[in-house]
Amino acid sequence: MSKLIKVLLVVFSTFAISNYASAVTISAGIAGNAMLGFGEAVETNGEKSQTADGMMDMSHAAIFAEVGTDVFAFGVEYNMEDIDTPEADAIRVDMTTAQSFTAQTNTVKATIQDMVTIYVQAMVPNSGFYGKLGFVSADVATKENLGTGGSYGDEDIEGTLVGVGFRNTLDNGLFFGLEVSSTSFDDVTAKNTTDTTKQVKVRELHQVGASFRIGKTF
Repeated sequence: MSKLIKVLLVVFSTFAISNYASAVTISAGIAGNAMLGFGEAVETNGEKSQTADGMMDMSHAAIFAEVGTDVFAFGVEYNMEDIDTPEADAIRVDMTTAQSFTAQTNTVKATIQDMVTIYVQAMVPNSGFYGKLGFVSADVATKENLGTGGSYGDEDIEGTLVGVGFRNTLDNGLFFGLEVSSTSFDDVTAKNTTDTTKQVKVRELHQVGASFRIGKTF
């Protein structure tokens, strides 16, 4: 993930606060995120490889905090729940002699933990609508049982989020809204700890969905 996105987030938020200091507000709330993820995984074992693709439920609850103005806002969102991937089984058949073979089963799954989104929002004045750009990072803890031996280490994953939403704010500062977004993650590769010719690469991972958000502006 390019560090340029992080720099832009800081620049936009600093610009907003410095130019509208008299109208800076702080908001906090909770989000219910209904998300669907899809991507492709490629397992390589020496010269052999196999590919699988599919979808997974990435729904979760999150908390968020924002500081900004009527024009821009800078925010941080933290996923309070781990996201478990489906479990995948792969059977490897190795010929031991011309007349016999052995079958070994690899069972692999992963858990996405500590997902954090840093974002900026640009509001359409007097409408409640806004656009959103964010940087997403998370830890991927692998959980596998490999008949072929070894294990895969944990990896970090990063992505870019774009979205649009609508927020209705009441006179007492309470607000509620709905947001739709899409996140594209960078490819990530996990290598076997005992044999680097064995690896799993996750690519073209995307997350799309909607978020219902409630909170209060102070």
